[in-house]
Amino acid sequence: MTHSSPLGVVIVSYNTCEFLRGSLLALKRLSDEGPFDIVVVDNGSSDGSVQMVANDFPEVRLIALEENLGFAQANNRAVEKLSNPEILFLNPDTVLTRGAIEKLRKLLDTHPAAAVAGGQLVIENGDPQPSSFAFPTLWREFWSYLPELKGFFHVRALASRLSRILPKLWRGSYRWDPEIRQVDSVAGACMIIRADAFRKLGGFRKEFFLYHEELELCYRLRQQGWEVWLEPRARVLHYEGQASGTRRFRLAPTHILRYRLKGMDYFWSEHGSRFSYTVWGLMVRSILRFRAILCWSLGLLTSRDKRKRLRQRSADLWQIAGELKSK
Repeated sequence: MTHSSPLGVVIVSYNTCEFLRGSLLALKRLSDEGPFDIVVVDNGSSDGSVQMVANDFPEVRLIALEENLGFAQANNRAVEKLSNPEILFLNPDTVLTRGAIEKLRKLLDTHPAAAVAGGQLVIENGDPQPSSFAFPTLWREFWSYLPELKGFFHVRALASRLSRILPKLWRGSYRWDPEIRQVDSVAGACMIIRADAFRKLGGFRKEFFLYHEELELCYRLRQQGWEVWLEPRARVLHYEGQASGTRRFRLAPTHILRYRLKGMDYFWSEHGSRFSYTVWGLMVRSILRFRAILCWSLGLLTSRDKRKRLRQRSADLWQIAGELKSK
């Protein structure tokens, strides 16, 4: 079913020229599922992204920023240019499959209380990626900063099995079943939202540069009585980590880790109790400083080049721990 009202589509890009090209080509192939009003915000790229969009996709509205404002503010800038009732936020490293848009819009049509619907992210071989997430708790945050242990103990696999027995306990990323369901938050790589709800809350918070902005937005929406849904049949190819350099079961690179911690620090300060915020800060600082000491110690047992990298990583982790506002 083709909707009569155009769907607003927002893509924020930063030095992802070829991924962005692929994402826009996929939307062009799906033009029969439109119409679309597409806005691309370039966050000061230096890889020719602006020229590529201007030359190859003249139908796309392009906002070329001179500096990188971050994901949250760039998305807000794009929404200011749109008057559509529904807006689809897409990462540049995603490719929509046929029928995904129709399924997401239908979900909003059939669930009036739903403000947000997310699609199922998959990798190239079709295997699913985590596409919904539970709101943070101290327990979940503990594992987030010790991802190697999470992988060693197969926490995700265990939780996936438990979710089939006790589904109400798992509202987050561990359920792979095809059931349309309510969740706490969906992945910002592909999420459709009612524009009125987005605007009433003031959009994404500018305090988030990259990561966790969609989690915090979904939290505020749910606090206002809105629902957040996952539509697993709306499949979206996602080249996760290609742009950021992140790896599964590894602590993120320094610049990504800094963004994630800054965002989560803001989330806990705004939405957690004073006690939980203090405990969270103490826990994260302790884990990062333990990792810093471990990196420095391992540097004593390796080659000079690797020792230099480990000691730099140690210094970075110690500095990041000290940047947390929670005391």
